[in-house]
Amino acid sequence: MNKGPGFKLNCAHRGGGCEAAENTTEAFKNALNQGMNMLECDVHLSMDGVVVVSHDETLERMCGDEFKQRKVSDYKFEELPRFKRNIELHLMAGSY
Repeated sequence: MNKGPGFKLNCAHRGGGCEAAENTTEAFKNALNQGMNMLECDVHLSMDGVVVVSHDETLERMCGDEFKQRKVSDYKFEELPRFKRNIELHLMAGSY
């Protein structure tokens, strides 16, 4: 990667979560195809120490209201609930 004069850092937050499901292989591939040279994602550890890619520490937005205040770390990896099919994206304060 050329880091000389004129180098620009182009980062895809959550892999470009507005163009594909956030933090997925599809999102990361799309970001690279769009010319991004940096991919950002967040990870949390499950109770049994497995790395889980998830922006949020809590599971409510990704899994549903019944998981409000429940964290990735509250579950063993195999016990984690499935993500919802449709997930709200919080792009800026007051915007979804």
